Amino acid sequence: MRLTHLRKVRRSQIMMTSGLLASFLGTQVLDGAVSGMVALGVFPVFWIPLYKTLTEVEDALAVVIAPIIGKKVPGRVLVFAESCDVILSIALLVCILVFPQTMVAALIVYLAFVSILPLLVDLAEEFYLNDLGQVDSTAAIRGNTMIAVGTIICGAVVGKSLGALTATQGIIIGVTVNIVLSICAVVLRTASRSQFEPEHEVENMSHKESLNAALRNHFFPTGAKVLVDGGILSPWVSGVATIASAVTGIYVLLWISGSGQAGPTRLSLLFVLVGSLSAVLPLISGRIMKGPSQRVMRYLRILSVLGILGYGSTLIVALLYSQLGIDRLWAAPGIIVATATGGAITFTVSTLRQMSLERARFKAMIGWVFSIAALCGLAASWVAYALNAVGNPVLVLVLATLSSTCLALIFSAGKLPAKPDEEAETMVDEERSN
Repeated sequence: MRLTHLRKVRRSQIMMTSGLLASFLGTQVLDGAVSGMVALGVFPVFWIPLYKTLTEVEDALAVVIAPIIGKKVPGRVLVFAESCDVILSIALLVCILVFPQTMVAALIVYLAFVSILPLLVDLAEEFYLNDLGQVDSTAAIRGNTMIAVGTIICGAVVGKSLGALTATQGIIIGVTVNIVLSICAVVLRTASRSQFEPEHEVENMSHKESLNAALRNHFFPTGAKVLVDGGILSPWVSGVATIASAVTGIYVLLWISGSGQAGPTRLSLLFVLVGSLSAVLPLISGRIMKGPSQRVMRYLRILSVLGILGYGSTLIVALLYSQLGIDRLWAAPGIIVATATGGAITFTVSTLRQMSLERARFKAMIGWVFSIAALCGLAASWVAYALNAVGNPVLVLVLATLSSTCLALIFSAGKLPAKPDEEAETMVDEERSN
């Protein structure tokens, strides 16, 4: 009976994750089409930094939005978000077909409206995996592994390249593909809920509390110590982990690619290599996390050291290039390793947070995780732009190396927080020893 129940749980999770990947693929196709239109000069270039700022600011509001999402059943939120994307995409397609001269304006309005949906989906997915983890202890590892590998393949390998090709044929193809895949996502998400839906606890809030108490309970439902509590699972660790990847971003890859006819070929190759290693590491992380916590901590320390070595070696090549003019491609191995290991650290810490924290602590912390990471990423990306990272990445690589060093120190001194049952067992053991 137990085995049959677990099979239903896992089938439900596979359908829910498949819905996410279908929706993500459609989004990436449309994103690639927009990038292709920018390259063709049809879409304004200023939209790229503007849209990045918009999405980061929205992510920073996660601390406000997360408690609201936490009061809803995650499966319902996911179906609602996908349904909104279908409706808005259909409206965009009709507008382009009926009023083709408004294509650019309509696309900008559409992108602005749907920009909030990824945050809602990400938060709902976090709550869904945390709820599922109460039923199946391996659900968070399995789910995050499928999502991490699947999104890399759907985004870097298939979605954006396919979308860029549709830009030459017109944005209509990209929008249509997005509609079809979003409908598939709604069907898969709904089927998952009908198969199995984990219990989702919602706290009953008092309607007679004061405004100050309501705000305090909204932002700090378990106390303000959530900002510093949790060891390596603290929101600030996610913020530090974001800085290195955000400050280097695509800028260092563009610097390595250089200009001229070989530039696009080099950049394409770098994308493939970074994506390939980034897809492999979550599989390794998943196997590591099934072992004891000591092994997980050693793994995180190794990843952080590899990040230091990756960014440090890239920095050395950048310095040698400015002095001796050596080929920039020598910097490729370092930045590939650093970028992939940074993603593996984020994946591992996120999964551990879903696995290790009880519902109340998880709900109190997750909004701050998203907000702090978004603010750190937004600040780092603008710092990189101000430092002209594409022209000379030395300073941003120094910042990335320092950020990785901070992570290594945190992981060296930190440890995983014990689960409530583990804490109880420890107390019993101590009483017996006394």
